[in-house]
Amino acid sequence: MEPLGCNSPNGQHSAPDGQRSTQSYQDDSSGGRADKSAAVSLRACAGYDPLTIRRALDACVADLGGWSRVFEPGMRVLVKPNYLAARSADSAVVTHPRVVEAICRAVLEHGATPLVGDSTPIGSVHRVVKSSGAGPLLEALGVEVLDLNRGALYPATLGSQLPQLKIDPRVLEMDRVINLGKFKSHTQCVFTLSIKNMFGCVPGRTKAYWHFKVGPASPYPQGLPAHAHGDGGYIQTPCGGVGSVSSHSAASWTRVDDFSRMLIETVARIRPALNLVDAVVAMEGNGPMGGTPRPMGLIAGSLDPAALDSVLVSLTGLDPMELPVLRAAKELRFGECRLDRIPVVGDSLEDFLAPDFRQAQRAPVRFSLRHAIHGYIRQAWARVTGTATKTSALNPRK
Repeated sequence: MEPLGCNSPNGQHSAPDGQRSTQSYQDDSSGGRADKSAAVSLRACAGYDPLTIRRALDACVADLGGWSRVFEPGMRVLVKPNYLAARSADSAVVTHPRVVEAICRAVLEHGATPLVGDSTPIGSVHRVVKSSGAGPLLEALGVEVLDLNRGALYPATLGSQLPQLKIDPRVLEMDRVINLGKFKSHTQCVFTLSIKNMFGCVPGRTKAYWHFKVGPASPYPQGLPAHAHGDGGYIQTPCGGVGSVSSHSAASWTRVDDFSRMLIETVARIRPALNLVDAVVAMEGNGPMGGTPRPMGLIAGSLDPAALDSVLVSLTGLDPMELPVLRAAKELRFGECRLDRIPVVGDSLEDFLAPDFRQAQRAPVRFSLRHAIHGYIRQAWARVTGTATKTSALNPRK
């Protein structure tokens, strides 16, 4: 295994202190020309049977340069799904187990070692793996499951002026990271796609800290619009919907910007080698847990997570700048958010347009103290009863 700060997939050397280079993600002044490193692949995928999934994934990765561009034989590759909570695969809350399995198989077949990891705000990731149906699939492949609940401090480096980041150090010890998100609406962040998915590399307790620290959020770049009322009246959302605003919230609704900058700094520190999103069945409505499944028949990928999220958001008719995290990406010059500079390859973008996609009702970025305490108790109980040890037997090497 290479030391911290291993070479990036395009051959560029990374920065010190465990930070993978973000050079290939940086915004440029290309005079309106499309940036090939920001290419986004869209591939049709009609369902979750293994052969269909594998064909779509292989085609998607081939569009981006092939598996050999992502990792080399002998490397340790962390596969980071969206394992938000212990829900079934049919709920669309988590990355589908067949997609996780297909990625792990591809990594094994190309001579590398896959590991699956995430951090959940409540309970253990091993319980999520079991509930999603991924347990037997990963066990059959001998894939280790990591609960990313450890923390080490790293400085923010993109100029956001944020305090230190806390990330599980095992993530940065990997030779490569494959970011495997889920297409879901989000009541607090508008959408969770690839960038937001990397928040799972932050220990669960630190997630609670960040939500308490940041406080309420706003989907607006400059706070509440001029016609918003401070008397508990109603405001028009960017999607044309209606949401309520209390009299005390106007001054604090822009604080989501710090939360979004933290997400960008975290992705820049980890620098995933490949970003994929499971949109075979997405979630619309009040996601990321309370929405409803919405078939989209799509596997999408890019080397640039900002470009990927920008294109996926545009499928629903939203401007990418309506997402706080993409505004932060633009501000910090991370990745490409300008649709006219992002090449879309693979299948036709028009095949996946979803103008009737139901957006989430916007809500503050908060983290319930009750849920945080509940999560700590469940994690402690898992350690006491040995639940985590039993589920980690998914890997015979552990």
